[in-house]
Amino acid sequence: MSKLKKTRKVKLVIAFFSNSIKILDEIELKLKKKYGKIDYKTLDIDFTETDYYNDEMGDNLKTRYISFHKLVLRSILPLIKKYCCKLEYKYSSNKNGTLKRLVNIDPGLLSLENFILATGKAYSHRIYLDKGVWADLTLIYQKENFNNLPWTYPNYQSKKIKKALLKIREIYHNQLKR
Repeated sequence: MSKLKKTRKVKLVIAFFSNSIKILDEIELKLKKKYGKIDYKTLDIDFTETDYYNDEMGDNLKTRYISFHKLVLRSILPLIKKYCCKLEYKYSSNKNGTLKRLVNIDPGLLSLENFILATGKAYSHRIYLDKGVWADLTLIYQKENFNNLPWTYPNYQSKKIKKALLKIREIYHNQLKR
């Protein structure tokens, strides 16, 4: 029989992209106000792995990844996703009766063993959490690296993103030692 234990808190990581640096800066400020001190931030990275979002958001998308100093309970992920969806809605425009996002915001949780993204879409490998939010097991940590799964999004397969997540994992690991 397994013994149920209290789980340790994890690292909140939020990725967001837009074709407007001004919007990226505004979103970062709002996230910082909501979730506290940022302890890691990437430079803005060209979002070139897919053109899936171009019709909605335009070309020349830039993505930014940030992590927060304060560790969070895993159970809070649906509330974080809900807040991010509200921001996306606030930063949307109505074109010909269609709502178009100007920014996409993807919250995730980084632990020592994996990286999980929150999503509003069900799929066979996703686990329902609460409030219309599913957990997407995006990357697993093995052999000192984050490794892809068959469904890992193309941008999370990139070496740049994995390198950033490894740095965030190192920060997290040091926090746990304290």
